[in-house]
Amino acid sequence: NNLTAVFDGPPAECTPRATAGVWYSWQADFTGKAKFNSGADFNDVANVYTGGCASPQSMTCNNRDEHGFTGESTYFDAVAGNTYLIRVSGTEEPYGVARGNLCARVEAVANAPAQPVNDACDHALDLTVNGPCIAGNNRNGTMSTQLPSLNELARSDVWYRFTAPPALTANQILQVQSNASFSDIITLYAGGCNNLTEIAGNHHGRSLDLPALTEGQTYYVQIAGNFASIEGDLCPQILKKQENAPANDNCIAAETIALNGQCTPGTNAFAGFSGNIPPCVSNVTSDVWYKFTATASGAVRINTGAQFEHVMAVWSGDCNGLTPIFCADNPKRCDGFVLVGNLTAGQTYYIQIASKEGPAGIETGDFCLKVLDAALQPEFSAMELQVEENCNSLSTAAIKIKVNGGMQPYTFEGTPNNAVLNSGDAYLVVVTDAIGCQKSWVGVVDNCAQSGCTLAASVTQQYPLCHNSADGSLMANIAGGTPPYTYNWSNGVQGQSITGLTSGTYGLTIQDALGCDINLGYVLNSPDPILVAPSDVTQPTTGLNNGAIYVDVIGGAGMYNYAWSRNGVPFVNAEDLTGAPGGDYTLFVTDANGCTATLQYTLTEIVGSQNPTQTVFAEIFPNPAKDKATLTLALPKASNVQWSIIDGSGKIMRQANLENVLDQDIALDMKDLSAGAYLVKIVVGEAVYYRKLVIGK
Repeated sequence: NNLTAVFDGPPAECTPRATAGVWYSWQADFTGKAKFNSGADFNDVANVYTGGCASPQSMTCNNRDEHGFTGESTYFDAVAGNTYLIRVSGTEEPYGVARGNLCARVEAVANAPAQPVNDACDHALDLTVNGPCIAGNNRNGTMSTQLPSLNELARSDVWYRFTAPPALTANQILQVQSNASFSDIITLYAGGCNNLTEIAGNHHGRSLDLPALTEGQTYYVQIAGNFASIEGDLCPQILKKQENAPANDNCIAAETIALNGQCTPGTNAFAGFSGNIPPCVSNVTSDVWYKFTATASGAVRINTGAQFEHVMAVWSGDCNGLTPIFCADNPKRCDGFVLVGNLTAGQTYYIQIASKEGPAGIETGDFCLKVLDAALQPEFSAMELQVEENCNSLSTAAIKIKVNGGMQPYTFEGTPNNAVLNSGDAYLVVVTDAIGCQKSWVGVVDNCAQSGCTLAASVTQQYPLCHNSADGSLMANIAGGTPPYTYNWSNGVQGQSITGLTSGTYGLTIQDALGCDINLGYVLNSPDPILVAPSDVTQPTTGLNNGAIYVDVIGGAGMYNYAWSRNGVPFVNAEDLTGAPGGDYTLFVTDANGCTATLQYTLTEIVGSQNPTQTVFAEIFPNPAKDKATLTLALPKASNVQWSIIDGSGKIMRQANLENVLDQDIALDMKDLSAGAYLVKIVVGEAVYYRKLVIGK
C-alpha cells in the first residue's frame, strides 16, 4: 500500500498531481510485450523506467483510468536480463482517492490490447444517411485533444464522418443514433480534423438531432464514454427522422382517457424517450403518455391494441416524481385486458406505452388504447380454440370445433366443423374473430381401430399470494374422453383439483374409462419475499420531534401500504417516518396481496451539541445497471466498511470488507446476477445504510 508513502523520483509526465509513490524493481525473464498491473483500489498512475535510481529514463507513463475506477494496466517492451524500475503513485483528482492498497504483478502477453481502427479523427469511418449501422466498440481507445464542451471528462472516443445529403423535406431532420451499450456522449463537428468546430452535442447519449447542415459538406461525429474506462459496444447510424413527434410525447402532455369509452387511437412513431424506464424491462424507447382518474372500484382493465413489441406501464404521482405501480411486458392485443388494481378513487394515474427491442429490432407503430372500469366486464377475453376427433367408425372420425372468448362473429378456414375424415388424414382449422384475432389447430386423425382416445385436458391455476404461502391451487379441465375420470397428482392427491399449494412444479396423470391417459405438468410461482430496510436514520434532539427513519422496500406484489406504530400505539401511515420523537417504532408493510413484513427500530433522543452533522454519501450509478455498477462512498472520517448485495429472498450474493475508507469508488460486478431488484447493505462502523439496486439484462 501507499498509505504513508512520500513521492520520490522524476515527475509523472501524464499527470501533474502525482503523490505517494511506491517503487518496484523487475528483471525481465523474457523478451517481448510485458504487462504490469497495479491491482490498486485507489486512483493510481504507473511509470516504467530503465536505468538506475540515480538517473531513471522514462519508458512510459500511464494514467488511462484517470478517474480511479480500476487499477492501471501498463504495457511495455521488455528485453530479457534488463532491469526495469516501476513506480505506482496516487494521483489527487476530484474522483477517487490517492492512497490505498495494491497488488503489483508483471506477466508476458502476446500483444497490447488493440485500439479501435477509428480511434482518431483522421481514421473516421464513413456513415451513410439511412444506411445500416456500423458495429464497433471504443474499448482501449485513446482520447483525442478535441474534448466535447458538454463533458470534458469524456474518454475513449471513436470517430465517424458523413456527407450532408440534399435538402430535407418539411419536418424532417437527421439524427445520429449510437446504439451504445455504455454511457456515451455524441458530438458533431464541422471542418477538418486539424480545425474542427463543434456544432451540436448530447451528453445523455443514445441519439443526437442534427441542426441544418450544408449539402455536400463532410461532418465528423465523435462518440465517447462519459468517463474514463466507460467502454463497450456501439453500432452508430444516421437516419432521416420526422420532426412531428406525437403531442403526448411526454408525461406533462399526457392525453386524457375517458373510462369505458371507445378505444383512443394513437401512435408512438417519431416519439422520443421520457427517461422513465418501466420496472419490468431494462430498456425502452419512443414512449407516449395518457392519464385517467380512478373510480370507486379501485381497479381498471387495459388493452393497448398494439401489435408491435412494446411495454405498458401505469404510474402514480406527478410527472416530476412518478412511482411505478404496474408493468406489462408486451401485452398482446388478442390476449384480452390486463387488470390493474389497488388504485385510489379520484387519483390521477399515468399510462406509458413504449417500444422495446424484439426479434425484428426496435419498432414503433399505431395502437388503440382502451381503459375500462374493472367493475364492468370486458367486451372480450382471449380466444380459445379446441378441436376434437370423435370416432364414428373403426376408420373415420368427425371433427368437432369449439371456440370460446374473442369477439363474435367468428370466421373459419380450413377443415369445416363436423367434417368426417379417414384415419391418418391431416386437418387444419383457422378461426378469426371480429377484431382480427386468430387461432389455429393442426392435427392428424387417429386410427380409431387401435385408439379411439379423445382425451384432452388443460390446467388452470391460482398462484400463491405470498412468498412460500400455501394458498395456491390447480384444477384440471377435461375435454373429450369417456367418463368417469381418475386424477393422480404428483403430491399424492387424487381429485380434479388440489389446493393449499406452495410454489413448485406439479404433475398430473388423467385416465378415462377406456384407459386413455394424458400427462400434464405445471409450475406455480410465488412472489419474492418483502424486504424492508432503513436507508437513512436521523436521531431526534432531546425534547424535539425531529427524528426520521427512511426505508427501502423490495419484493412482494403491487403497491405497498405502510403503518408505523410508536411504543405499540399507531403513529402514522407513510413509507418514511419523519417529525418523530424518541421511542420504539415498528413499521408494518402490506403488499397488494395482503402479504406483510415488519421493521423495528428505536429512535434515541440525543443532546443537540452531541449530535454533530456526520454526512455519509452513498450512491450507486448507473442504476438500473446491467453487468457493472459503481458504489461511490464519501465518509466524514476514514472508517472500516463492509458492503453486501442482498437478493429478494435475503440471500447475500456479494460481500466485501474495506479498511480505512474515506472517499472511494467501489466496482460492483453483477454479470452472473439475475435481473431484478436488490438491496445493497453498507456497514460503516456501527452504522448501517441501505441502497436499492435494480439490475436489468
